[in-house]
Amino acid sequence: YVPVNRDPAIQEARMKLPVCGEEQSIMETIKENSVVVICGETGSGKTTQIPQFLYEAGYGNPNSENPGIIGVTQPRRVAAVSMANRVAQELGLTEKEVSYQIRYDATVSATTAIKFMTDGVLLRELAADFLLSRYSVIIIDEAHERSLNTDILIGVVSRVLRLREEMAAKGEGVRPLRVVIMSATLRVSDFTENRVLFRVPPPVIKVEARQFPVQIHFNRRTPDVDHVTEAFKKVCKIHKRLPDGGILIFLTGQNEILDLCRKLRKRFPAVQNTDDKLVDAQRESRGLTAIGLTCFESYAADVEAEEVGFGDDGPDDIGDDIPENFESSDSESDEGEETQGDHMDADAGSQERHQLRVFQPPPPGSRLCVVATNVAETSITIPNIKYVVDAGKAKERQYDAATGVQSFSLGWTSKASADQVGADRALCLP
Repeated sequence: YVPVNRDPAIQEARMKLPVCGEEQSIMETIKENSVVVICGETGSGKTTQIPQFLYEAGYGNPNSENPGIIGVTQPRRVAAVSMANRVAQELGLTEKEVSYQIRYDATVSATTAIKFMTDGVLLRELAADFLLSRYSVIIIDEAHERSLNTDILIGVVSRVLRLREEMAAKGEGVRPLRVVIMSATLRVSDFTENRVLFRVPPPVIKVEARQFPVQIHFNRRTPDVDHVTEAFKKVCKIHKRLPDGGILIFLTGQNEILDLCRKLRKRFPAVQNTDDKLVDAQRESRGLTAIGLTCFESYAADVEAEEVGFGDDGPDDIGDDIPENFESSDSESDEGEETQGDHMDADAGSQERHQLRVFQPPPPGSRLCVVATNVAETSITIPNIKYVVDAGKAKERQYDAATGVQSFSLGWTSKASADQVGADRALCLP
């Protein structure tokens, strides 16, 4: 057991999470089984707390029976970075002990005990060290997304499990590996009934979550083409007529995000904080002083950087990509109320330091408005979001067997994705 000296306020908040009530059963199951499937409802705290359970039980401690690193995979970079920061804060450890590794950025050191990373990073480690000898536990989070990287990772790790068990039984100096598969909306039969992956069906632990009620409203007419303009109209109505609370808008890609952000900037200029010279200097350096917006650049979120091997992160200023003569195409004339909005665009291609700004509160007197792709659907929970506008469409990768070419096509979101959005937003505010 590793003692942890937590801040009393953090400890009080932790104990309100449903997963903390299941700590004993979860740790006993992990100790007795090589593979465990955890179905934790969104907001149960599984992503931040289970690595802490393992750390307190001695995993990752070089003086314990399980000295290997606790590895946690996330499908997206912003989730890996934000979760590493949160867990380090709760444990009272430094970024050298609770680290993250994503493409082009890492805080891993020789003293790392918990490591958050994207699944692509772990796949590259498998190529160099197939036994994953540095790890004692692998946690695969958000397994329901079933991306190519995640599917390959689960298949390969199932082979590593058997190999390390056989080597441990022969006394070859290798300890068995533990694997925890986690998700909020997971069809567990894919794992419990798949004898090719796991010879013994893994146990399933279900954790409920505390949630606020969610009211779902549908548009009277389904827009066939211009769902961006429809989303703009809804945001204007929410901002003018409804009480305080952040707004989260889901769109399908970079161009739509830039389009909507431009319209929102023009309709609702952000509040200028004249007292904060540092913020003003940053805005001026990026050419945003005239409209006073806190924003960051947006790039295509259809693939994570780990899935491609070329290209830079791009320029810092999204304003260069928008024509000066661009005019808002909204059909409503919402005159008469000069309220402010603080707009941030989030997707997987934005630089991580800008993505993390969605977790910061907006300036006083303004409303947080996050325009995102499905990067904000899973893995992360943006605080103080009260309203969600979902276009109901998403870009998905399609494979054409005839041509052998993959392409992204626009289609309707699945019911599971819609349920995930609703459940994820029911965590902080009703």
